[in-house]
This record gives sequence, structure tokens and C-alpha cells, in this order.
Amino acid sequence: PFLTTCVCARDSSIRKPWAVAAAAMALVKTLLALSTCTLLVPLARGAPDATFLLSSAEMEASRFGMPREDLAHVSTNNNITYLPNGDKFMGRLYDVLTSTQAGDFVYASFWAVTPQEILKPVGGDDEAANRTNRERMLVNVLAAAVARNVTVRLLVSSGSPQDYMGMPKQCELIRKHCGPETCVMDDRHGHSRLGSSHEKIWMVRLGQRLIAFSGSMDIFASRWDTAEHDINSSRWKKQPQDPIFRHPWHGTMYEIEGTAAEDIYMTFLGRWNDPKAPKSGALTPLGLWVPSQQANFAGYSGSLPVQVVRTFGCRGAREQRIYQNFAPYGEYSYAALWFKALRRAQKYVFVADQFMFFAEAMEAVVAAAEHVDFVIIFTNNQKHSLSLPLGIHASPSVLADAFQYWQHRAVIDALEKRDPSGKLAQKVHMFNLYKEGLKDDKVSNQIYDHEKTLLIDDELALVGSTGVEEVGFTNDAELSVAIESAEYVPGLRRQMFAEYLQLTPDDARLDTPQSTHQELLRQADDNTRRVRHFSPVKSRSIAEMALAEAIYAYAEPDGRCTGSALKHQWQAVRAAGTDRVQEELDAMRSPRIFV
Repeated sequence: PFLTTCVCARDSSIRKPWAVAAAAMALVKTLLALSTCTLLVPLARGAPDATFLLSSAEMEASRFGMPREDLAHVSTNNNITYLPNGDKFMGRLYDVLTSTQAGDFVYASFWAVTPQEILKPVGGDDEAANRTNRERMLVNVLAAAVARNVTVRLLVSSGSPQDYMGMPKQCELIRKHCGPETCVMDDRHGHSRLGSSHEKIWMVRLGQRLIAFSGSMDIFASRWDTAEHDINSSRWKKQPQDPIFRHPWHGTMYEIEGTAAEDIYMTFLGRWNDPKAPKSGALTPLGLWVPSQQANFAGYSGSLPVQVVRTFGCRGAREQRIYQNFAPYGEYSYAALWFKALRRAQKYVFVADQFMFFAEAMEAVVAAAEHVDFVIIFTNNQKHSLSLPLGIHASPSVLADAFQYWQHRAVIDALEKRDPSGKLAQKVHMFNLYKEGLKDDKVSNQIYDHEKTLLIDDELALVGSTGVEEVGFTNDAELSVAIESAEYVPGLRRQMFAEYLQLTPDDARLDTPQSTHQELLRQADDNTRRVRHFSPVKSRSIAEMALAEAIYAYAEPDGRCTGSALKHQWQAVRAAGTDRVQEELDAMRSPRIFV
């Protein structure tokens, strides 16, 4: 801590008298730690020996040598409930929000929001049903909570995509019904125009409880769906519709209670209270409240080990001076855990993501294929009918070819490069999801898979908001949770694949990863079930490649810092799980480094 604080003090842009004092205090803390280590480690936040989770050194290296003091390193007292699809997540969120009372709070951060989304819709067109659905719209649920003296604070990502979608007006609508600061457009995230605050997190105080939700779902148009994925159902049709995504939608969220929920809350608190104000103006600081600091706290009842991992872009931290109160050089703990976990995989890898085209991330998946039995990849073919400004219309095939160009480079080209014989590619299987019984010739027949999931060996689940994109790994504000449990992950796998394969979770075909894999291949071979084989096309024309390059440049800003000193941060991230991390960390801590 002393050396890293000295590095901060030597940064000309933040060289102040308090930095010297901070360095001295850090030295005292270090000396105390050497003699009384246990006094500095909260009992509820002890870290068990872990196969996949990051070590303290790996965590610090992902932050350019800065200890992560705002969150637990690993917590072991968590309860987690899987909430697939909008009906399960939004329905549960509705139940929690409507249970809040005076003195409680509702905090959230997300990429986009539709205030008119019905959290728990009912069928029917009579007046009673319509009245119920109006009451259950997000904006009305929040307004009712505010009327009960519940504090509501939402952060919505601000940038070019949100401007195009009209998010400022949506946020203004929430403020109109709920009051000042209840919805804030937040541009404090990596690249301020092209990046985003991509976290999908909710934190709700219920008396002396803190419940958090984290995953891949925004409360946004077309996100509400069920496991049946029937867009002809009356409840689906009652929801606001997205002009682009008019097809079934699969997303995943997780309800969390335990120290990990406190970590998610602390992340939100750090972002809301960031000394760098958003463009809209300074925010009223939020105070700290967590169950574990209350006098009558009896402990959490859960037992799941969880490590909260994040992305905060280094360039945003250094150039825009955001995150200075908790990650002054950014944080790449998600990326570090991704690379470490794949390096240590032994049996299987399952990865599901919306885009699946960050080459460095997929190189690690391809490398893992050499030492596991099989790799399963779920993604989308990216066929959308999109209308752009200035009257430009992009057809589904044009967009699909542009996105698949990068998918092909990230997966197919990487496999061919690593093993020209093609044997390695036989272990890697890619799939799309389609509505069962329907052909794959219509955009509306696909089930758009928006989850961000990595399962390894039935022992690790890495889930949250972070997509397999350069922007997600390096630039945006992202949050995910890593669960290492040989008791929990097999059940999670069974629940996930039960929906994909239209089985019940206790079906014998889901007993093992191997039997699940065989049933997946069998159904995909049928080509009429929900899972379909997929191989991205390789664009060949100059126009197609030019469009693909333009889309990537616009949508995928690189948030990594460069330079002789800061290069060690990403090098350490790529080396997670090896002895090289300590070498990179030592280089970061060198007194000779000036950042």
C-alpha cells in the first residue's frame, strides 16, 4: 500500500499535500498488518482457497497495484436465486419494490429504461386488467414507493445510443412522477459518448435486509418474456415494443442476499458519490447503510462463495478523472478472472453472450478447448431490421454479415490458427436459439440470447452484465459475480439447459455435463428444436468488411491505458493464473514508475 500510494502521489495531476500524508498512513497500515494481520480482515469477508477466483495479487494487478478496499475480496455467506427471463426477474422485482416502506431505499444502475414496462402483467382487456397493468408499470411502482417515503435513485447510462433511443426523455418522465434525482443520466463511464454504464444492478432495502439483483437485463422494451418465448401471448403484446428487437428475448438475473449484495451496493454508492459530477450537475451524496453494520445484525444465512468482479476503464479513470474514490486506475477484475478460469478449466466450457466477438477473450476459450472435453458457445446471428438516422435502412442480412465477420475472426479463425488440422474445432460447438418448430428464415423467429454466462467444469459460474466485447472487457462500467461452488453450479446448469432443451431440470439427460452435451447435439441436429447449429459467415466483399470495421470502431471503444508503465496492468490481466502476475505487479509497484 505504501508503494502504490507513492505512485499516486507522483502523478503530477494529483500531487497534493494529502498524498504525502496518505503515503505515511499507508506505511503505518502496512507495518500494523505485518504484526496484526487478522485485525485488518473482517471475519465475514474471509477468502477461502479457490481454484478459479482471483487471488489478492491478481485483484490488485487488475487495478494497477491498488488494493480493492471498498469491497470484500471473497465472501462466503451468500444466498443466490436464478431468475431467467423477464417474467421471473421483473415479477420478483415487483414483489420486492411493493414491499418497501418508509425509510427503505431503491437504487439501480442500467443501460436503458422504459418507464412504462409492466413488471408483472396480467392478461385480459377488461378495465380491471388494464388498471392492474397500469399500476404495475415501473414508473408507477416507483412513484408509489416514493409516496411511502422510500428513497429512489436510478443511474441510466448517457451516450450516443441512449440519445438515439430517447433515454433522456424516459428519465425525465421518471423524475416527473417520482421527484428530483430519482433518475439521472450518467455519462461517467469510459468513453463518455460511445461507451456506457452497462451494469444491470438493483439494490433494495427492506427494513433490515438488503436485496440485490445483478445480471443481463434492463427494464426495457421487449425484455419482458417467459420461458415459452411466445410473442403472440397477450401479456407480451401489452408491453412497450422495441423498434429493433421484435422477437423473443432471453436474459438472466440473479437475486443475491449476503455480503456480495453489500458489494454490489458499495459499487453503486461509489459511482453515485463519485467526486466527478455527471453533465446534469452535482448529485446529493448518499449515506452508507448495510445490514452488517447494524447493531442487531445476526449474520447472513447463506453459504455460497462469491467474488464480485468489475470493469472500469483505465482511460476513463485517467483522462476523465472518474472513479477516483474507488478505482483511480480503473479495474479489470472481470477480465482477469475470465482468463484465469479458462486457463484452469479441465472438463468443459459453456459461454453464452449477445455478440461473442472480442478476439482476446475468445482466444482464451479456444486455448481452453485443448484441455477440456468440449466447448459450447451460445450467441446470436445478429439479424435485425434497423432504421438509422437520415433515412438509412440496414437490412437483416447486411447487419448479420457485419457482426458475423467479427464472430468468425474471434472463433473460427482463432481455431484454424491454433490447429490447422481441424481436430480442435471438432470440440467447439456454436448454437443459436430459435422458437421451436419455426424456421430460421425470419428475424422474428429467433430467441435473442442476451445473457452473459460462463460455466466451467460444473464448479464456476461467472454471470452478470459483462459481454464478450472489447468495450465490456476494457471500457464500460460493468459488474458480474463469480460463484465457485460444486454444489450450486450443477443445479444452475440444469436450470439453464432445461429451458434451452425444453426439459425439466430433473430430467436424466441433464444429469451430467456430458449427457447434457449429447442431448444438445442431438436436438441441434434435428434442426426444428429450440437450439440450432450456427457458424458465422466470413464476409469477403470490401463493402462488407468496411461496414464491419466501421460498426466495430463505433461500438467497441478500447478503454485500456497505454504507455511504458500502465501497459503492465493489462499484461497482468492476461497472465492471471500464472506466476507472471507477480512480475507485472512488482513492475507496477516499482518506485521508478511515473504514471
